[in-house]
Amino acid sequence: MKDGILFEITKEDLETGLRGYPVGYCTTSYVEPTKGLFYVGKPIDELAKREPEEVIFLLYYGREGNFEEIKAFKKELAERCKKKASK
Repeated sequence: MKDGILFEITKEDLETGLRGYPVGYCTTSYVEPTKGLFYVGKPIDELAKREPEEVIFLLYYGREGNFEEIKAFKKELAERCKKKASK
């Protein structure tokens, strides 16, 4: 590492973002100049109306979970919170 530089970004590392501004590359999201931000193919305004755990499941697994999967996921998150709090 030279002079405290952690990483460098070149033009090849960027994609065209909203209104032509360059953005970083991300595998779970993208920006369309006229339609806005999308996560795993879903528009952000749609995801804003969902339960947080549904969105987290979508981002983590790359697909929407069914009712039982989301229920189990919520339970797992709650159990992890309890374990973390007791340490």
